[in-house]
Amino acid sequence: MQKHSMNQIPRREFIKMSGALGAGLATWPLMGRAADVVSKSALPNFIGYMSDDHGLLFSEPYGNKEIHTPNLAMLAAEGMTFTNAFNASPSCGPSRAAMLTGLWPARNGSMPNHLAPKPETTHLLDFLKELGYETVSIGKVSDAGFPNSFPWDTRLGNINGEQDTVLAAKYLAERKSTKPLCLFFGSHFPHVPWLANERYDPAALKLPPTLVDTPVTREQFARYYTSISKTDALLGEYRALVQKYVPGDSLFLYTTDHGAQLPFGKWDVYDAGTRVPFIAAWPGKLKPGSVNDAMICLPDLLPTCIELAGGKVPDGLDGKSFAGLLRGTDNTHRDHVFNACWGDSDCNVYPSRSLRTRDWKYIRNLHPEFQHHTHISR
Repeated sequence: MQKHSMNQIPRREFIKMSGALGAGLATWPLMGRAADVVSKSALPNFIGYMSDDHGLLFSEPYGNKEIHTPNLAMLAAEGMTFTNAFNASPSCGPSRAAMLTGLWPARNGSMPNHLAPKPETTHLLDFLKELGYETVSIGKVSDAGFPNSFPWDTRLGNINGEQDTVLAAKYLAERKSTKPLCLFFGSHFPHVPWLANERYDPAALKLPPTLVDTPVTREQFARYYTSISKTDALLGEYRALVQKYVPGDSLFLYTTDHGAQLPFGKWDVYDAGTRVPFIAAWPGKLKPGSVNDAMICLPDLLPTCIELAGGKVPDGLDGKSFAGLLRGTDNTHRDHVFNACWGDSDCNVYPSRSLRTRDWKYIRNLHPEFQHHTHISR
């Protein structure tokens, strides 16, 4: 694992200084207010939709012909599908915290699942707010174990994820702010408990080779597919609301925290746990129906938003802006990503690390003498 020696900056110092950030990092300059960089009316909105436990290969844009995800297919047809997007951890809390801080879990402190980042961690939402953005979270965007650890201007909804779009519709219809908007919606689906099977024939489904083929497995797999179709339906409703109520230029993003709660997926550093769907649509900016195979990771997201908003990305982050990929000025981004799993109480005591390049993955199991269990077997 890569070692880091830079210290994090206490949040109170960030607020106090409102300028250049020092205290151990080389330089964390504030970007200046949005009016100093670009007019607020020209700033793009950042609209995100996060599903929960959605494996990469379980949607139409990624080649699955058995599953019904028409809204994801429409999003991909209107924008860009990334085929090499990764998280920082195959468990919920560390993955989401890394996305929202731009730091690997070992640096922000959110390592075992449901452990909040260190209080002194500077969050990149602060930088977006300094640029003039209103930041809003609806549902499960950060981990349910620490929903208030991130400085959203507004946080609403079920910390375990929204099961409908009622609250999003109410918020958007009543919103009065004229600031550019950074809005993320967190769905509950397809997290367990999976919905009852509605449309799939268990006997006809093609199972991943890592699953034991039994009637029970097939029935559960059909329920997982049903739950994915549910989050796809919510995605369609959410996009319609955004198009109705959010004026101006908007970059729309779809992703998830990690893979499915199936063997070798969630809680495992194999690709089934760490490689995630990531689809972006930006009318007039991204070529419809395009595919990008550059390697990116979730900690890259907010540095990207900061650059697209005209700000200066802070030094010292693990995340790197891929704005150039979206603008069409770059063809490549990363050559490797790190991933780590620390465990989740006594259900999963099997710490592991991985280094992933475009073609290879190195996995280190820190205690190979331990039996490998997760919530599935416990």
